Amino acid sequence: MKILIIGGTRFFGYHLARRFLEDGHDLSFRNSISPFTQRWPFILDVRRAQRDLGYSSTPFKQWMERTVRWFREDYQGGPPPNYKFRGEEIQLIHKYQKAIQSIIGDSQSRRR
Repeated sequence: MKILIIGGTRFFGYHLARRFLEDGHDLSFRNSISPFTQRWPFILDVRRAQRDLGYSSTPFKQWMERTVRWFREDYQGGPPPNYKFRGEEIQLIHKYQKAIQSIIGDSQSRRR
Protein backbone atom coordinates (compact mmCIF):
# COMPACT_ATOMS: atom_id res chain seq x y z
CA MET A 1 0.00 0.00 0.00
CA LYS A 2 1.21 3.52 -0.72
CA ILE A 3 1.12 5.74 2.38
CA LEU A 4 1.76 9.48 2.62
CA ILE A 5 2.93 10.70 6.03
CA ILE A 6 2.44 14.43 6.52
CA GLY A 7 4.52 15.87 9.35
CA GLY A 8 4.94 13.86 12.52
CA THR A 9 8.37 12.57 11.55
CA ARG A 10 9.67 12.78 15.08
CA PHE A 11 8.75 10.42 17.91
CA PHE A 12 5.35 9.09 16.82
CA GLY A 13 5.96 9.46 13.12
CA TYR A 14 9.27 7.63 13.34
CA HIS A 15 7.76 4.60 15.02
CA LEU A 16 4.73 4.63 12.76
CA ALA A 17 6.88 4.87 9.63
CA ARG A 18 9.13 2.08 10.84
CA ARG A 19 6.12 -0.16 11.40
CA PHE A 20 4.72 0.61 7.94
CA LEU A 21 8.08 -0.17 6.34
CA GLU A 22 8.37 -3.44 8.26
CA ASP A 23 4.91 -4.35 6.95
CA GLY A 24 6.11 -3.71 3.38
CA HIS A 25 4.28 -0.47 2.63
CA ASP A 26 5.59 2.17 0.20
CA LEU A 27 6.04 5.43 2.13
CA SER A 28 6.25 9.05 1.06
CA PHE A 29 6.97 11.88 3.48
CA ARG A 30 5.89 15.49 3.36
CA ASN A 31 6.64 17.89 6.18
CA SER A 32 3.55 19.91 5.51
CA ILE A 33 0.82 20.73 3.06
CA SER A 34 0.19 24.13 4.60
CA PRO A 35 2.46 27.19 4.42
CA PHE A 36 1.46 28.02 8.00
CA THR A 37 3.11 24.91 9.47
CA GLN A 38 6.53 25.85 8.16
CA ARG A 39 8.99 28.05 9.99
CA TRP A 40 8.84 31.42 8.30
CA PRO A 41 11.07 34.40 9.02
CA PHE A 42 8.22 36.82 9.72
CA ILE A 43 5.58 37.69 12.26
CA LEU A 44 1.94 37.80 11.21
CA ASP A 45 0.62 41.36 11.34
CA VAL A 46 -3.07 42.17 11.78
CA ARG A 47 -2.85 45.86 10.81
CA ARG A 48 -4.11 45.24 7.28
CA ALA A 49 -7.10 43.27 8.60
CA GLN A 50 -7.77 46.11 11.02
CA ARG A 51 -7.55 48.71 8.27
CA ASP A 52 -9.34 46.87 5.44
CA LEU A 53 -11.82 44.72 7.35
CA GLY A 54 -12.36 46.59 10.58
CA TYR A 55 -10.90 43.67 12.55
CA SER A 56 -10.40 44.16 16.24
CA SER A 57 -9.25 41.64 18.80
CA THR A 58 -10.74 41.19 22.24
CA PRO A 59 -8.36 41.54 25.19
CA PHE A 60 -7.60 38.09 26.62
CA LYS A 61 -9.14 38.68 30.06
CA GLN A 62 -12.39 39.94 28.52
CA TRP A 63 -12.48 37.07 26.01
CA MET A 64 -11.86 34.48 28.74
CA GLU A 65 -14.60 35.90 30.95
CA ARG A 66 -17.09 35.80 28.06
CA THR A 67 -16.09 32.27 27.10
CA VAL A 68 -16.40 30.91 30.63
CA ARG A 69 -19.75 32.68 31.12
CA TRP A 70 -21.04 31.22 27.84
CA PHE A 71 -20.03 27.69 28.87
CA ARG A 72 -21.62 28.08 32.28
CA GLU A 73 -24.82 29.83 31.21
CA ASP A 74 -25.56 29.06 27.56
CA TYR A 75 -23.84 25.86 26.45
CA GLN A 76 -26.41 23.16 25.71
CA GLY A 77 -24.21 20.22 24.72
CA GLY A 78 -22.91 17.43 26.89
CA PRO A 79 -19.36 16.96 28.08
CA PRO A 80 -16.77 16.21 25.38
CA PRO A 81 -15.88 12.52 24.90
CA ASN A 82 -12.44 12.92 26.49
CA TYR A 83 -13.99 14.31 29.67
CA LYS A 84 -14.20 10.75 30.96
CA PHE A 85 -10.48 11.11 31.81
CA ARG A 86 -11.03 14.23 33.94
CA GLY A 87 -10.62 12.37 37.24
CA GLU A 88 -7.29 10.96 36.10
CA GLU A 89 -6.16 14.41 34.95
CA ILE A 90 -6.96 15.88 38.37
CA GLN A 91 -5.02 13.09 40.10
CA LEU A 92 -2.06 13.75 37.82
CA ILE A 93 -2.20 17.47 38.62
CA HIS A 94 -2.15 16.73 42.36
CA LYS A 95 0.87 14.42 41.95
CA TYR A 96 2.63 17.09 39.89
CA GLN A 97 1.89 19.78 42.48
CA LYS A 98 3.24 17.57 45.28
CA ALA A 99 6.39 16.84 43.29
CA ILE A 100 6.96 20.53 42.61
CA GLN A 101 6.37 21.40 46.27
CA SER A 102 8.86 18.70 47.23
CA ILE A 103 11.48 20.14 44.87
CA ILE A 104 10.82 23.71 45.98
CA GLY A 105 10.83 22.70 49.64
CA ASP A 106 14.09 20.78 49.26
CA SER A 107 15.82 23.66 47.45
CA GLN A 108 14.61 26.20 50.03
CA SER A 109 15.75 24.08 52.97
CA ARG A 110 19.21 23.69 51.37
CA ARG A 111 19.56 27.47 51.13
CA ARG A 112 19.03 27.92 54.87
